[in-house]
Amino acid sequence: MSADVAKTRPKKRPLLTGIGCGTLAIGALVAWTWVMCERDAGVVRAGEAFLADIRRGDVAAAYSRLSARRRAVMSAEAFDELTRHPAFRAHDSATIGQVEQKHPGFCTRANVEVAGREWAAQLFYVEEEGGYRVHSFAIQAPAIMQLGTLLPECGLWEGTFAGYSGPPIERATTPMDL
Repeated sequence: MSADVAKTRPKKRPLLTGIGCGTLAIGALVAWTWVMCERDAGVVRAGEAFLADIRRGDVAAAYSRLSARRRAVMSAEAFDELTRHPAFRAHDSATIGQVEQKHPGFCTRANVEVAGREWAAQLFYVEEEGGYRVHSFAIQAPAIMQLGTLLPECGLWEGTFAGYSGPPIERATTPMDL
């Protein structure tokens, strides 16, 4: 190889290439994290609005926050009856926890405080009409030991109750295929 050819060849810059790829990967991770945080915040807002509507006595507004599939099988009257419970209608506060993705929707646990006692609640959401709607929900009475999962959509199965001696699930929507 002649000296002239060696001088005209561009030098490889592996360090700059590595930095560029690393920056791109970090940017993608930040974007993905932002999208997930926005999604989770939307799910939590949907649950908070649903529980707040019921507490205020605006059952029609809460019913409208249900998924179309749930409203197709549950009348407004049946919804009103199911939510006639202090954990829904007279709670002092409701704190919705971490969002878990459960195909084809999302699950959250909530602590619903009624007269100083914490009830367990779980909500399952589906994405619909550009937002999130509650599809299923359940509550369980206060106890030292509570079930980790209250809804089949969130992973409840027969073995969940093995060795469990705490209070039963008091109110829940009926399971349905999604």
